[in-house]
Amino acid sequence: MIWSTNREALNRLVMLLIVLCPLYFFWAGPVLYPLRLLMVFFHEASHAIATILTGGQMREFVVNTDLSGHIIRNGGSSFLIGNAGYVGAFLWGSLLGTFATLWYSRAM
Repeated sequence: MIWSTNREALNRLVMLLIVLCPLYFFWAGPVLYPLRLLMVFFHEASHAIATILTGGQMREFVVNTDLSGHIIRNGGSSFLIGNAGYVGAFLWGSLLGTFATLWYSRAM
């Protein structure tokens, strides 16, 4: 039983390295550009969601092709909205990772 647990842990580590190594080497290239653009979208969307949840109003939501973005808002909690970008991007990534893991485990 211990051997199978160690084997599963090794398989997960290998899968993680298979995913992370190309990300490291190709991060600035055009292959991963859509993924980076999606990350900017999630970051800005998290600011927008925090704005709405704290009672503010969204006036503008922009994601640029140079991987920058911004929101323009009225009202809401500046502290929560300011921190929502990084926290929200982390939560979006965690959610996608969880769904991918569940999908992968069901496929096996």
